[in-house]
Amino acid sequence: MASDPPMAETPFQQARKAYAGLIGDALSERAFWKRYAIAATLAVLGLVAVLAWLVSRQTLVPYVIELGADGREIRARLARQYEPSEAVYRDLARSWVQFVRRVSHDPFAMEQDIRWSYDRTSGPARAKLNTFYTDRGGLRPADRRMRSIEAIVVLKQSASTYQIDWTETLYTERGERTATERWRALVTFEHHPPASDDEVRRNGLGVYVVDYEWQRV
Repeated sequence: MASDPPMAETPFQQARKAYAGLIGDALSERAFWKRYAIAATLAVLGLVAVLAWLVSRQTLVPYVIELGADGREIRARLARQYEPSEAVYRDLARSWVQFVRRVSHDPFAMEQDIRWSYDRTSGPARAKLNTFYTDRGGLRPADRRMRSIEAIVVLKQSASTYQIDWTETLYTERGERTATERWRALVTFEHHPPASDDEVRRNGLGVYVVDYEWQRV
């Protein structure tokens, strides 16, 4: 017995099949882009994590560059390998006494002097400096007299201790000289290489006054 011939698809069935194909393609494309978006997001998050790790791994490597009298570079070395010379200690001794002791009419200059002094003072010397500035009256000394520091002489006493002799001239607020005093100090230094960006900015050489005694002579 012969089988019945297959029935031809109706236009409705053809349209339905075409629609199903379009929907399938759309769903497949949607799934592809969804996977792509997830993969891209994971890649970005991974890159951010790597960058954060690299930033956290960055370390400051300070260098000390020595210059000659003509301003030309003599040598450069890592700060942790740097050992201050006697000339460096002598220069800091002169500057430290001058910045700590001098008094001017300019509050801004006084503030800069005090900040410079604290950046190069540590240990017991810092507590003494606090007391000195408090007793003096801060930016505006109680006696209102100006002081200039002159004739500074530095003598080495040991590897870390220096004797400093200087003259202080006192003036009134109108600039009239009222007195001249002779002073002497024993200052002890220590070298601590800078370990942070802030320390490099404040005291790149890492040389600190850690103790001192002074008196009129």
